Amino acid sequence: MKAKLVLLLLLLPILSTAPVSAQAPTAAISISCAHQIYIPVYPGANSSGFTICTASNPTTYEEVVELSTSISDNNLSIHMIDSFTIGGNSEFDFYVNVSGVNGMLVAAHSLSVTGNVTSSNGLPPANSASSSNNLIVQILQYDNITIPQNEARYALTFTGLEPPFGNDNLTITVPLFNNGNQFDFAKVGVEEDSSGQWQGHNFSISLLSVKVNVAPFSLSGFEVLLSITNETNSSNWTLLENGSKVFTQDFVVYAESEFGCNYYGCNRVNSTISIEVYHLPLIDSDNDGVIDDADLCPNTDVGATVDSNGCALNQLDSDSDGIMDDVDECPNTAVGQTVDATGCPEGSLTDTDGNDSGNNSDTSFQDENESNDDDGANQIDVNETTDSEIDSSDNTQEIEPNNPDDDSIEGGISNSSSYLIAGSIVFLALVILFVRRKQPPMNEIHPQLAYEESLFKNN
Repeated sequence: MKAKLVLLLLLLPILSTAPVSAQAPTAAISISCAHQIYIPVYPGANSSGFTICTASNPTTYEEVVELSTSISDNNLSIHMIDSFTIGGNSEFDFYVNVSGVNGMLVAAHSLSVTGNVTSSNGLPPANSASSSNNLIVQILQYDNITIPQNEARYALTFTGLEPPFGNDNLTITVPLFNNGNQFDFAKVGVEEDSSGQWQGHNFSISLLSVKVNVAPFSLSGFEVLLSITNETNSSNWTLLENGSKVFTQDFVVYAESEFGCNYYGCNRVNSTISIEVYHLPLIDSDNDGVIDDADLCPNTDVGATVDSNGCALNQLDSDSDGIMDDVDECPNTAVGQTVDATGCPEGSLTDTDGNDSGNNSDTSFQDENESNDDDGANQIDVNETTDSEIDSSDNTQEIEPNNPDDDSIEGGISNSSSYLIAGSIVFLALVILFVRRKQPPMNEIHPQLAYEESLFKNN
């Protein structure tokens, strides 16, 4: 009996530990996902995508698995179950949903899905068991090329009576806007019917580019060149009052996304542009002999003489002093110099009576601006026009210069006739003789005048 008790005590530890090892086996889990997640984000889309992931339990024991995720873009949100229970040697499928927002730019983001075993056979596992699967979340591209409507009217004007015409082309800039979420090539052109109508009127149409690369959510454009040809004929166009002719025609352009054409079908957009073409044969609106295209002064007075630019003197200010050339008495004033109403620098000596002597040095007939009285006969008022000492017999103005020699007299009387000069000399000699007789002997007082008197007597 004692021997049996000892044997039982030896077997008890073995019997008590065997069930514990059987309840806590080694845990294991494996997770795999079916495919990448694709998210459409075009306007109106639900902007979400999903994938199905599968968890596999290779053990014979039931396990509890907790799920977790991580993604490279915080603007994306993830929806899936937090945990699940999976039996031994079983599989479990679960959905992973990812949501974005409309208009997101095209991009590829990384997503990681991880399963971690938290229980095996109802007990904490004897080991750490987890599995992860990495996949790509792709934001899909969408196209949205538009042509902003432009209400402006374009005008092409050309001149000349016959080819080659002047100003014979018009560049039309058509705006493009890419509302898509990726760079996109816009295929552009002129609608075939519209192009045929213009060519039927003998115009030429050309595009500088038939494909334009436009950044996402950005504005760009393309150019269409409309040209006059040698066959363009305005004889049937509408005649205007000024003699010119006008032709009005719509111009229809289009654009379509290359990406859309390649993957979803072409989505063509178009825009109608109004164009007016004017033919100005050779118009001279102010009848000055210079056609309007070359006339820099378009409103010349009737009958005025003009230069090659169609400008009359009253339309020009050659020295830029603010006084037009037709009244500018000083046509070469220095730049920036202050001038008076005549166009001459303020304070300058001008000759307003036209006798080639300045107002302040003119000893001849006074004008209203002169202030000199060189003969000392009377005080000249600025408004006087004649000398107050006038010979009543011949109404000749008296002149007594400071130096009554011939040169001095000739210098004082500019551009006078020879008869006037001779008469003035004789008159001056008579005055000297008359004054000489009324005064004391000149030999003592004025020897120079006495000498001159003797000369007259000898003559």
